[in-house]
Amino acid sequence: MSDGITMTNAVIECILSRSAAKYYDPAATLSDDQIRELVRIGTTAPTSFHLQNWRFIAVRTPEAKARLHPIAWHQPAITEAAVTFIVCGQLADSSVIPKRLAPLVQAGIMPARWCRIGRSPHAICIWSTRSAGATRQYAPAPSARRR
Repeated sequence: MSDGITMTNAVIECILSRSAAKYYDPAATLSDDQIRELVRIGTTAPTSFHLQNWRFIAVRTPEAKARLHPIAWHQPAITEAAVTFIVCGQLADSSVIPKRLAPLVQAGIMPARWCRIGRSPHAICIWSTRSAGATRQYAPAPSARRR
């Protein structure tokens, strides 16, 4: 692991092996640094268009876990784990997609027409090459026309 606290234990090995852990030591605790490292490791998973459109909530106190327990189908892991993570997905802001895909268009990996945002009324990323380099222009997406 880089840029973080080195943690070599069964939890980290479990995360990296992508297997499930069903039983937890209710007496175990994690430091703030360990929690940050777990979130850092968890966010290494790829997302569509590299939007990283998620947020993490670390539930640590017994009181907060008790409130979460009923809405998590009374799973024992909610209250037994040292930390229970809530992963919140955010609706993607599609306006950032052209900017995220622009390097692929510029490198010739992706045609500019593929940079169009599906059903969104935002923009199409259009690249044109000039002798001084590539320039970026944005045009209204066809789906943005009034009907």
